[in-house]
Amino acid sequence: SEDHKRAKKFAEALDETAHFSVNVENVQSNIVFIGVEKGSTKRIIKELSKKGVEVLDTDDSTIRVVFHLHITDEDLVNVIDAFSNV
Repeated sequence: SEDHKRAKKFAEALDETAHFSVNVENVQSNIVFIGVEKGSTKRIIKELSKKGVEVLDTDDSTIRVVFHLHITDEDLVNVIDAFSNV
C-alpha cells in the first residue's frame, strides 16, 4: 500500500544520513524504527514537533515513525526535510 511505500522511501532517505540508523530491510509495513544517539530521543522529538512532525520514542535511543494513509508524498518530503535539519 501507499503508506508502506512511503515508509520504505523515508527509511532509505534517513539511512543515507550520518545522524540516524535505519535497518531498511526491516521496514515491511508503515512503521519505521530509527536509531539515534543514546539519550537524544526526547530532544529530537521536541525539535521535530516544532516542525509539525509527531513521532514517539520506544527507548532512549529509538524513535518510532508511523505512516498513516492520510500522509501524502508532499508530507513525506517535509518529514525527510525535518529529520535532515534536526
